Amino acid sequence: SAGKADRSTSTSTSKQVKMGTIMDLQRGSKHDYVDNKYFSVQEVYVKLFALKNKLRILDLDKGKVTLFVNMTLEPSKSEETRQVLSDMDRILKKFNPEKGPGQFAVYAQFTNDVDGGESRYNRDIASELIKKGLVTPQIDSRSIRFVEKADVNGLAMTDLYRVLKRQSDLFVKRYGMAVYLKEHNSKFLTNRYG
Repeated sequence: SAGKADRSTSTSTSKQVKMGTIMDLQRGSKHDYVDNKYFSVQEVYVKLFALKNKLRILDLDKGKVTLFVNMTLEPSKSEETRQVLSDMDRILKKFNPEKGPGQFAVYAQFTNDVDGGESRYNRDIASELIKKGLVTPQIDSRSIRFVEKADVNGLAMTDLYRVLKRQSDLFVKRYGMAVYLKEHNSKFLTNRYG
């Protein structure tokens, strides 16, 4: 009777652990190849609303702990967005003095392809951020760095999210691919080396 109990336990355990196949991965098509040439997010070029040209994160925030968030200004998510912006502002004020470089940075990325995508164009997003006083010509250590709208999933995925996904738990080593981002306000925190 003891042998039967052991056998039934091992059978139920083996049923719980079910690994997918490469065909399952293709059927769902919710994974991306995220190979890239970067060792760190600090090497990646981004286009901020506040600046005319792309710049490397390294040039603006070298050696800082950095938080990356995919954002939206869609009306249906306005309360959630307001709370996230408030939290980011509080964290920036906590870890960065009014003057000097500070030790923490926040990048907010608008997306084309998460939860239906951002319906506004970049110029409309910029106008809304300026009205709210979130984007100014001067970027200081307490400013959220708002990144222009881009894809964070699929073949047109921005290099920034290729690096972030590759270095996160979204990356499935067995398949060499990363899971799609499905929700707004997903956060990635990197250390000071990116």
